[in-house]
Amino acid sequence: MVSVIVPIYKVEQYLPQCIDSIIGQTYRDLEIILVDDGSPDACGRISDEYAKKDKRVKVYHKENGGLSDARNYGIRMATGEYLGFVDSDDWIEPDMFETLVSTAEKNIADIVSCGFFREGPENTVVNSNDDMKFTNSANLVKALLRDDISVFVWNKLYRKSRFPQSAFSKGHVYEDIVIMHKVLLMATCGVNISKPLYHYRTNRSGSINQSRSMENLIDYWLAHKSRYDYFLADRQFNKDKEIIDKLRFWCALAIARTWRWCYSNTQKEIIKYSSFLEEMQSFAKNNLSYSDMKVWPLHLKFTIFLARFKNPFVFALLYYLSQMYRKGIHALHY
Repeated sequence: MVSVIVPIYKVEQYLPQCIDSIIGQTYRDLEIILVDDGSPDACGRISDEYAKKDKRVKVYHKENGGLSDARNYGIRMATGEYLGFVDSDDWIEPDMFETLVSTAEKNIADIVSCGFFREGPENTVVNSNDDMKFTNSANLVKALLRDDISVFVWNKLYRKSRFPQSAFSKGHVYEDIVIMHKVLLMATCGVNISKPLYHYRTNRSGSINQSRSMENLIDYWLAHKSRYDYFLADRQFNKDKEIIDKLRFWCALAIARTWRWCYSNTQKEIIKYSSFLEEMQSFAKNNLSYSDMKVWPLHLKFTIFLARFKNPFVFALLYYLSQMYRKGIHALHY
């Protein structure tokens, strides 16, 4: 049986499509866990109505604790051999869990990942990697850092016995970055299938991951820094240059992302998060050498160089340069 965990908060417009796509799965042995995370809209009522129609649907109402808390709650309630996660504003293909379960059983895999669709306001983009099998945790981690396996928690099937309890960090976004390597390290075998089976909605207003707030940017940095520190302290991996170099690269991207958007945040926020900005400055100075940057994109090298300085002129320069770069990339598609 697969326990499908759906954390729910303020998505009444999208929730029926999400639940219908799970109920309509060709794989029928499902336990559908709907966690109403104190949603103030009609989500709780909608969830209860589905539970009356399908005995596989189990609804839990709790006080608001955030996405991670709701996922952890769902894990505690799950009784299936496998775990799956579907965000409540997304939907899945009818054969998603049949495909993932059959792949897991055929390969005796602890984790199976699939491709997905990014559903934007104007178009749909397919994100997919090649079909691959990984026979140990080290190769799974390297695949994650190379983006051969996506960091997202929702386009995957997990063997529950290999999934850490209360895995998600409460109170922060980008929790997938903090947890995914830990999940992969517990797996003895993993499989990636190229077929896209999950629909990820990118244009929902109010989605926390779409925010450019300073708090959001800092959480993105903390997630990548946490992953870097984790492997740096691990004797199995801290001598692996490929892994450590890739982790430095992702930390650099987090720093660059913050510096490029500081200009669009208030001075009050800059002051509030000043200690984190100083931490990023220190990391850039002490951990990112020019030899590390040889194969990096030019705009990232330039941004990291300027990240050694924390002042309004640098913030403004990087912000407008990033806007010009984005427009240039957008123009290439027309």
